[in-house]
Amino acid sequence: MIHCNVQPYHFTTGNVAEYELIYQVKFTVTLPKQEAQPFSVEIRRDYLDDPRTALAKSREMELLLHEMRIQAADAIVQKLASIEIN
Repeated sequence: MIHCNVQPYHFTTGNVAEYELIYQVKFTVTLPKQEAQPFSVEIRRDYLDDPRTALAKSREMELLLHEMRIQAADAIVQKLASIEIN
């Protein structure tokens, strides 16, 4: 299961100032003759919002999400490599 969550933080005027991006992957590994092992990976990033640079922010968000996916994939591979096979 993959879940991406955005938590907004607001200026005192009510406008959104900053977001916390949370990219979470939950997965289960089942090996022969062993019980299923649940794992999760969570990547967090802060994203500052400035309405004056809306076009640039769209591209920045795409890049952040891409980097978060790569980080999550790397973390999954590391977790898989650490599993001991009996």
